[in-house]
Amino acid sequence: MEKTEYINHSIKKIRTPRKSIGVAIFWGLGLLLAAVLVRHHNPLADQVTEQMKKVSGCVLIAFTCIIFTIFYERILTIPAELFQSRGTHSHVQAGDGSQRSGSQCFLR
Repeated sequence: MEKTEYINHSIKKIRTPRKSIGVAIFWGLGLLLAAVLVRHHNPLADQVTEQMKKVSGCVLIAFTCIIFTIFYERILTIPAELFQSRGTHSHVQAGDGSQRSGSQCFLR
């Protein structure tokens, strides 16, 4: 999926990964973290408490992956919109002539 953005009368293409690829990467990292959590063994700790920690950690990781899958579009569009608006604001500020150099700011 490609989006086009018009800045300074030039066309800039922004590539965003497909939803399935982004979700698969996130789930893969979640599964890797869950595997490390489950495989960890502390022989000096209370085993019942350790099992409860492992179960609650895996539930939290699964919940986070499900929430990320549901709100994937909203999570990734916000940084893209902020980046695009930053580019247009800097373009407007550069052309308005109101920027002062550092030495002029200290003189006031």
